[in-house]
Amino acid sequence: MLLAGCFSSLISPIRSGEDLNLQPSRHWPDPDEKMYVAPDQGPVLVSVEYRVRLDQAEDFRQAMKARKEQRLQNGVLRWDLFVDIEAPELYREVYLEETWEAHLRHHERVTRYEMEISAKAYAYHVGEAMPGVQHLLLCDEI
Repeated sequence: MLLAGCFSSLISPIRSGEDLNLQPSRHWPDPDEKMYVAPDQGPVLVSVEYRVRLDQAEDFRQAMKARKEQRLQNGVLRWDLFVDIEAPELYREVYLEETWEAHLRHHERVTRYEMEISAKAYAYHVGEAMPGVQHLLLCDEI
């Protein structure tokens, strides 16, 4: 196994951090909280809405594969991409974070490299504004 591992690193070397910009981007604005949320409350469902031209849908979905990988590496519990059956140009990326604090930490640590990946997905969004984002907290009183 050790020899196989050494051989595989010759074929596909591990990328060093030197060629990736891992500095915090400070790109995401803080959510505009209209209610108090305790740091340990959760889970938090984050929803991002994209509008994509039909002729670019497949390219968008391919770009979102890297986005999924990025989200999962950052510790989200689940990630999915949905398309609206009645409006096939509308996509919704949803992911689940364990707590509000985990989500806020995610805001702080997103890197410039991750923003480059995000920019590829955002490039397919049509409209003057960035994709709309919603933060939904589980109602545990029900």
